[in-house]
Amino acid sequence: MTTHLHHCVTSPQHRSTKRVMAANSHGGCGRSTLATNLSVNTALLDDDTEGASSHWLKHRSDEVPFIAGIDAYQRQNTAMTGNWLLRFPQYIQRILVDTSTELQSAELEQMNTDAVPTIVPTPPSPIDIDYTSRLIDTILLNDAFFQPEQGLLALANRVKNSTRSLDKLDMFLNSLKLPKTSNIRDTQNYVHCLEFGSSIVDFPSARTKRDQLEWNQLVDWTDQRCA
Repeated sequence: MTTHLHHCVTSPQHRSTKRVMAANSHGGCGRSTLATNLSVNTALLDDDTEGASSHWLKHRSDEVPFIAGIDAYQRQNTAMTGNWLLRFPQYIQRILVDTSTELQSAELEQMNTDAVPTIVPTPPSPIDIDYTSRLIDTILLNDAFFQPEQGLLALANRVKNSTRSLDKLDMFLNSLKLPKTSNIRDTQNYVHCLEFGSSIVDFPSARTKRDQLEWNQLVDWTDQRCA
């Protein structure tokens, strides 16, 4: 895994602020797994009412790189988002946002302080594909939020190779005509990551080498839009 994974995802204190959103309106799609693995050594804003990313941070060891975190889901209303963002330390340059399953068009507009690269993790099930399709339509049709240069990516997540469900997911993603990166496979390594507050890069490479390789294209795509 290239070391730039540690710098992939920017604080509102800087004019060059960049955020990356992990978004999907269906629970269990892998937003928190995506957010926690991309936010290493940066900052993590948890806007999901389930608080999975915040739970992950609380279990993170002092022996691995520090990640600043904000429990944004505890705010009273969406208008408070900006104030929560400003609480990040001055040195933070990038923020990964784990969005709510109840993400609506109005919230997309409110969060758009600048062009926000958005990643939509999509497991290979019919219901996940349906939720993803509706969210992407919402994003693409919302001119107040979406700008083509910011980047929108639908990510095949929790996949098993050579399966009929993956074939159907690939057909769906190809129909979107959006950028594609490597699929993220279904493995217990991510379960262990969430349990111990770790990311894929925190584990010995012999155990997660294949998973780390799968992240390279995703990290490169994110880096290009955070430059």
